[in-house]
Amino acid sequence: MDDPNVGAPQRPVIIINRRELRDVLTDTVAAIRAANEPPSIFRVGTVLATVQANPIDNDDQPAIEVLERPTLRKWLSEIADFRTQSAEGDLTPTFPPQDIVNTLISQPGHDFPRLDLVVHSPVFSASGEIITTPGYNPANHTFYVAHEQQEIVVPATPTNDKVVAARHLLMGDLMGDFPFVDDASRAHALAALLQLFVRKMIDGPTPIYLVDSPTQGTGKGLLADMICLPATSQAAPAFPEAKDDDEWRKGITAKLAEAPTAILIDNVKKPLGSAVLALVLTRRVWRDRILGVSKNAKLPVEVLWLATGNNLRPTGDIPRRSIWIRLDAGMERPWLDRKFRHELPAWAESNRAELAQAALVLVQNWIARGKPFGTRVLGSFESWSRVMGGILNAADVRGFLGNLERLYDEIDEMRASWRELVASWHAHHATAVVGTAQLYLLARDDEGLAHVLGDGSEESRRIRLGRALGRLADQVFGGYRIRKTARRDRSGRNLFYLEPVAPEATSAAVPLEAASGNATASAAEASSVSIRQMRRVAKRYE
Repeated sequence: MDDPNVGAPQRPVIIINRRELRDVLTDTVAAIRAANEPPSIFRVGTVLATVQANPIDNDDQPAIEVLERPTLRKWLSEIADFRTQSAEGDLTPTFPPQDIVNTLISQPGHDFPRLDLVVHSPVFSASGEIITTPGYNPANHTFYVAHEQQEIVVPATPTNDKVVAARHLLMGDLMGDFPFVDDASRAHALAALLQLFVRKMIDGPTPIYLVDSPTQGTGKGLLADMICLPATSQAAPAFPEAKDDDEWRKGITAKLAEAPTAILIDNVKKPLGSAVLALVLTRRVWRDRILGVSKNAKLPVEVLWLATGNNLRPTGDIPRRSIWIRLDAGMERPWLDRKFRHELPAWAESNRAELAQAALVLVQNWIARGKPFGTRVLGSFESWSRVMGGILNAADVRGFLGNLERLYDEIDEMRASWRELVASWHAHHATAVVGTAQLYLLARDDEGLAHVLGDGSEESRRIRLGRALGRLADQVFGGYRIRKTARRDRSGRNLFYLEPVAPEATSAAVPLEAASGNATASAAEASSVSIRQMRRVAKRYE
């Protein structure tokens, strides 16, 4: 009878009993290093993961899968023979020790190669070279999976004709028929597409691109897909909006553990103001717990952030961490008459190699010119601003960061609502000290503040308003600073007053010592309040 072990690969034998844990761990790590070449198991932050095809979708698209304890234990059994040894020296087969598995999961260290991104097209390294070799790139911590034979040739110094042709292919053939409202929106769409090819050249976080329109059917989702397709070979991976910060945290952590190139928050309906989302947008590394994997996992944040929705309403810190891509077809039912010069996405899928090459040419053109930085800078995203602005300037694409003021003025509905509340507040109470109950009468019918007040009882809504005002203390709205007094009312709730800060309002300032009672300002005293705002105030008190 043939011996089944004949011809099988020789595995190292690791004796697990009557030895120190550190010695068993040392032998296991040696077996891992020998077996994991070329690497198939990686360290994504502080999480172990594998790169593999996704059998659920059955589309041969590679995916990152977090390595859980049972899977790691099975893999260890395949690369080494674990044995117990009797006093007489006899060896008995056994399973890999749970203590070893737990140690490797919780503290992967440098025994596994670091992986930040799985890319699906040639991309630029941190130093500016194009990564064209499929597989793992240890210098840039990327894994390049080539889905098809791509004949991509990028000259070291692209001619002007090649730059113009590349720009036209991306901004004309691919995105030229989307109804951008301005040059800034068009430039930002190209910036989002190019960012996927230069993410390693950006030394820091990147903002979220808001793809927004006044009505459904304008092409927001299709544009997000076209932004992602040249670099990733697939539509933007969708991620639904969450109902609260805890759900946002869990969803973001689960997505980042997959080392994605892009995350799309699709079809946002509620105000986009999650504190968790705002935080992750400015982080290089995200720290959170992955259930069953690590108490405190650390994950790299190197994704393209996208969000789509009708009249998106970013609130809190999200507006200043956002880039606006506004579409408007100017018709009631844009999906009925929408026309493109090419059938999308089919045309883009068939010409993906050419689109990727065009993106690489535009970036290489910037590199050949000496990588001149862009001149406009967005706070917290300085490296992103300089790299993306520089690439677009070198390609003669205008409008980058040109609609930020409109974004802040028109799309931040929550801040506009607070501004109107402060105007109403000053019209009724001037600089007198007031409580939440009085301010609630001004805020309760404002649709823009409905998300803040919630849908609970009157008492619950007043409490939520008081907490929100407490968080807004010292912020300025329409020339007035919200101040919180050191004392409280009889129920222990905060008291507030307004402090004029605009030059024309300085003379109306009232010292805190004199600000008491329910003194009410007349309409004449509230000269900074608009006619529209005064009408809204009057209507509430009819």
